[in-house]
Amino acid sequence: MVLRKMTAHIEGGKKETYYFGFARPLKEYISFVVDAIVKSGTMLQMEAFRTCFNQM
Repeated sequence: MVLRKMTAHIEGGKKETYYFGFARPLKEYISFVVDAIVKSGTMLQMEAFRTCFNQM
């Protein structure tokens, strides 16, 4: 597993450090993200639009 470090700046000038574990290859992760944004996410939005449009 590969750990990535991320530092978040919060109010008051404080910093919090987070570590994220990536067990899968980057290529596989990107394909999941693209699927969620372009394919699955868009299909859900279109279905919601159709449902509302048909109720008019």
